[in-house]
Amino acid sequence: MSLAIAELEESGYVSKIGMAQGDLGRRANVYRLATGAGHVAAIDAGSTAIRIELRTLDARMLYEASHALTDSQRHLNEAMGSVIRQALTQARDKTVAEWGPLRAIGVAVPSRVHPDPGRQRDAPGLRDLFTQLPDLGDVPIVVENNVNCAAMAEHAIGVAQGHDDFIFLQIGVKLGMGLVIGGQLIRGRSGGAGEISELPFPWLPGEAVSREALENYISANALMERVADNWPPDEPLPENPGALFALSETGHSAALAHVRRHSEDVARIAAACISVLDPEILVLGGGVGGNPVLQEHVKRTLAKMGCGTPVAASALKLDATLRGIGLIVTSQVERTLMTGAA
Repeated sequence: MSLAIAELEESGYVSKIGMAQGDLGRRANVYRLATGAGHVAAIDAGSTAIRIELRTLDARMLYEASHALTDSQRHLNEAMGSVIRQALTQARDKTVAEWGPLRAIGVAVPSRVHPDPGRQRDAPGLRDLFTQLPDLGDVPIVVENNVNCAAMAEHAIGVAQGHDDFIFLQIGVKLGMGLVIGGQLIRGRSGGAGEISELPFPWLPGEAVSREALENYISANALMERVADNWPPDEPLPENPGALFALSETGHSAALAHVRRHSEDVARIAAACISVLDPEILVLGGGVGGNPVLQEHVKRTLAKMGCGTPVAASALKLDATLRGIGLIVTSQVERTLMTGAA
C-alpha cells in the first residue's frame, strides 16, 4: 500500500493532508486527491435549464451554475447547444490553477445516445450539441441519456442502492425510463432501451397513433392544460404541477380529481413496464414523478391492480441526472488515470 501511494503521490494524483491516530498501532498518514488528479465537468441539459458542476474526482464541489432556457425544450436542439456552450465558457473562465486539469466533460441529454461513441456526433440532435461546443482541445466528451444518468445515480447513491434489477421511471416535461438489470445499465442496440415515449398510443378504434403521443399525453404541460380546461372558473388556477399536488393535499376537490386521474395514468404506464421486466423496485423521478403525493397515489393504484412491486420516490430528486452524469464521467477518468499510472 505504501508503495502504491508513493507512486500516486509522485504522479501528483494524491497529496498528504495530515496524520491520524487510531486506538492501536502507529499513526497513519492521511491522503486525498491532489491537484494533479484534476477535475471533471458535469452538465445536465434539462428541459428548462442547463445546469453545470465542476467537481474533483472525489466529488468535492468546485463550481456550479444554472442557466435558464428561454422556453421549455423537449428535445436537444441548437438553442440548448448554445446555452451549453455559454455554460462551459463561463465555467472555464472561473477555473483556477488549484483545480488541476479538466480531465473530461460529461453531458446528460434528453436524446437517444448510441452506445458507440463513434456514432454519436452525427446523430440527430447530438449534432447540434457537438457543433456548439467551444474548443476544448483533447478533453474527452462523454454523452449519455439523461434518464439513464438518473438511474445510475439512484443505483449508486440513491434509493435503489442494493437493488440490481430496477426501473427508474421519469415523469415530467418528458417521459422516459432507465433500466438496470443485473447491476448493469441496459442501453439496447442503438441506445433506445427505455424510450417508452415511443410506445404506440392511444389503443382505441379509429384513433391515429403518432410518434411520442404517450409523452404528449402524460407530460407536465399536458397535465396543466387539462387542469386549465376543467377548473372552477371562480378559483385561481395552480401555476404548476407542484402547486396542484399541494392543493390536492388540502382536500380541494378539483385538484384531487386531477391528481387521481394523472396518478392512474402514470400507474398504468408503470404497470406495463413492471409486467415486462419484473423489477425489484420501481423508482419514480422527474419534476412530476418525484412528487411524494403522486407516489402515494401510484402505489395505491398499483396495489388495486394486483401489482406488488415496491415503489419509491427518487432520493436525489431533480439532482439525479446531474449526479449521474458526474459519476459516469468520473468513473471513466479514474479508469484512464489508473491505466496511465500503471
